[in-house]
Amino acid sequence: MLIEKIRAYSGSWWFRAFLGILAITFGFLWYGNDLILGSRGGGMTVASVGGTKITFQQFSRALNIEINRIEVNLKQKLSLEHQKQLYPLVLERLVNDTLLNKEVERLGLTVTDDFLRRLVTEDKNFQNEKKVFDRQKFEMFLAQAGLTENNFFNQIRQEILRNELIEALFGGVIAPASLVQRVYAFVGQKRVLSIATIESSKLKLDQEPRQEEAKEFYNKNKPLFTAPEYRDVSLLLLEQSNVLPLIQLDEAQIKKAYQSRSEEFKGESFEKVKAKIANDLKKPMVAEKLYELTNKIDDAIGGGATLEEVSKQYQLPLIHLSKMAADGSFDPYTKRSAEEIKDKNLALKVMKDAFKQAQNVAGNVSEAGEGKYFIARVDKIYPSQLRTFEEVKKNVYETLVSHLKEQKAANLGMQWVEKINQGGNLEALAGLHGMKVTQMKVSRQGPVAPSTIHFSDDFLAKLYVLPKKLAAATALLNDKGKKDIIIAVVKDIEAVSIERTKNELQEFNLRMKQELVNDLLSQYLGAMRHKYSVDYNKKLFAELMNAKA
Repeated sequence: MLIEKIRAYSGSWWFRAFLGILAITFGFLWYGNDLILGSRGGGMTVASVGGTKITFQQFSRALNIEINRIEVNLKQKLSLEHQKQLYPLVLERLVNDTLLNKEVERLGLTVTDDFLRRLVTEDKNFQNEKKVFDRQKFEMFLAQAGLTENNFFNQIRQEILRNELIEALFGGVIAPASLVQRVYAFVGQKRVLSIATIESSKLKLDQEPRQEEAKEFYNKNKPLFTAPEYRDVSLLLLEQSNVLPLIQLDEAQIKKAYQSRSEEFKGESFEKVKAKIANDLKKPMVAEKLYELTNKIDDAIGGGATLEEVSKQYQLPLIHLSKMAADGSFDPYTKRSAEEIKDKNLALKVMKDAFKQAQNVAGNVSEAGEGKYFIARVDKIYPSQLRTFEEVKKNVYETLVSHLKEQKAANLGMQWVEKINQGGNLEALAGLHGMKVTQMKVSRQGPVAPSTIHFSDDFLAKLYVLPKKLAAATALLNDKGKKDIIIAVVKDIEAVSIERTKNELQEFNLRMKQELVNDLLSQYLGAMRHKYSVDYNKKLFAELMNAKA
């Protein structure tokens, strides 16, 4: 029977994945909300497969489940931009599921109602404290999920049958042991490198650039010397320290707390610990008082009060930020005596809010972290514009010198690589220039030991085709944003010991099998697309991708 099959396959990858999806579905539909559907658009079609429609409601539900799964794993909310990256993936999964449903139907595969009932009644999500199926819990789940009992069982039936089909087709796929070992040895191989860094900033130019060269460089690289949009912002910042003086305690309250904590303050006089006890008592009241104050300020602004009036009324300092960019930085070419926000994260939140506002209009009170609120007003807007050559002359020269030094470092690196590959020695070349040579071991993922050097995938691939004693070069940005040149010579090739990595080889074997199954399944689905026509509602999907909320 099918239930015995399910139990037999309970250790397989597809069954574990199915149970995970099922559990996530239960959990999300029980507690979640429909993020993009609401009460609209349920009947619209986003795609059709062989005449079977995939509705907007189905797409929305599947998307919500996937978003919830990722947010639970990451322990943070996904932005709308990140959510949109999931749209095409979720739609393709629905299309593939529908293709598999079509094939299941064609082959006449079935699952008994008895098995489905047993699957549900044995699920702990629908059991009471005595581990007995609770019909009321099940019906509450269906109501919150917006499903009828028939629809629910049909979805579970299709999920089981799809996985049965995949297991029947590909469950017996294995990768030959000799192939696994060869691929594992190839993938696990490491390279021991000799490394030298040509630091561009330490090189000397033969001559300093002339003014004509600087002007030409300026004209060819105008985006480098174009100021971003800046804004002058006035800001009221509300913190716990603003409301602490507003909370008054009488001596009797403090003495009562002192007496109740007599063991804690044993041997210490009331006068000595009075201030500490008062602060301890005030802490729970601070959040409530702060919330109360933000509401009062919101009401005052809504009633037409200015930030200056609110500042005076509630004795809050009014901070003026001059020529600040969206990234929280200030215009480096403007002399200013304006105040700065030391908290960089707060500055970013303030400017993100300010760059959404119109000029001379105060925004709403916004949260800026635990126990912090702010309200900002844009006083002046400075549009993005190209700075004049005279204004940025010093920066042009500095940037040009840095650029010329980076070019010189790149040329020197190419010369070193050529000399080494013709029989030269890295240590000797580095010694002539007063540079050090270090050793590094890399895998195909990068340095084996923690390192500040991060090679690109392309450069790592290049190292893995280099024979011993030959070199390659790559450019890397250092911590000051300057481009250095790294020369790497393959000193040794470290092979994988199959005998010492048997456990890892077993895991690699499973990954190889999964890759083979995924590849075969992809080809199978591709073949079914020729059998069952797949049509997309491109207009609706484009609207979803372009939607701002």
